[in-house]
Amino acid sequence: MKVKKQKRHRKSLTFYTACFGFRKPYKVLCDGTFVHHLVVNRITPADTALANILSATVKLYTTRCVLVELKRLGKSYSEAL
Repeated sequence: MKVKKQKRHRKSLTFYTACFGFRKPYKVLCDGTFVHHLVVNRITPADTALANILSATVKLYTTRCVLVELKRLGKSYSEAL
């Protein structure tokens, strides 16, 4: 990743940490569109990719309705999580 992007991500995380009390490990709520993007662009494992972007550990979460939606779409989507 380019230095400018890393600097931008670091500034954003510092802002959210100071203003909203975000702390590590970051909890990321995944929706169907996010998982679709991961599958189409072959980004696996997703938690490692996000951890590299945020420079911290990440825990991925989803809801039951998203899991049902992904099961209807196909097996490859549900395996991405």
